[in-house]
Amino acid sequence: MRTEHSTQEKETALDIYQDRGLAAAHHATGIPRSTLHGWARAAGLDTSSIAGRTAEQTIAANIAREARCAELRTELREMLLSTAVDLLERIDQPHKEFKGVDAHEVEFDRAPAGAARDYATSAAILLDKYRLEVGEVTSRQEHHVDGDPRARAVALLDDLQMRRLRAVPLEIAAPSSSDAARD
Repeated sequence: MRTEHSTQEKETALDIYQDRGLAAAHHATGIPRSTLHGWARAAGLDTSSIAGRTAEQTIAANIAREARCAELRTELREMLLSTAVDLLERIDQPHKEFKGVDAHEVEFDRAPAGAARDYATSAAILLDKYRLEVGEVTSRQEHHVDGDPRARAVALLDDLQMRRLRAVPLEIAAPSSSDAARD
C-alpha cells in the first residue's frame, strides 16, 4: 500500500537525510529507505557524497566510543581494586550485624569470622575479575615431579625463573654496585 506524504514530511525527511544520512532519516521518520533515496535523487542531492560523509561520521563516532569505553574500563579497574582494598580493611574495623526476628543491631569490635570470610571472598572475587580485565592469568597449574629430587629442584627453578621473567620489565637495568662487588 502506497502512503502519501505531505510536503512538510518530505522536507523534514530530506533535511535529516542531508544532515545525518539515509539511516538516520529512515529511523527518525519511519519512511522506507528506498522512498527517501528516491526523493533525495529527485531533489538533486548528491547521495554518494552524503553516504561517504555519514560513513566518516560513523567511523569518528566509533573511535570516540572506543576511547570512552577504554576510559570506563580504566575506571572499572580502579574501582575493582579500591573496593577489594576497602573490603579487606573492613575485616579489622568495627562491624554491625542485625540479629533475630526483630533485627536488633549488634556491634562487634571487628568483623566476626563469618563476616571476615565474606569480606575476604568478595575481595578475592574482585581481584580475580581485575586480573581477567587486565589480561592476567587467574589460575595456575602446578606439576609435581614425584620421586626424583633433582627433577623436582629443576622444575622449581624453572618455575622461579618464569616468575622472575614476568616480573622484570623489558628494559634491562644496569648492574648495581652491589652486583659488581659480588661478581
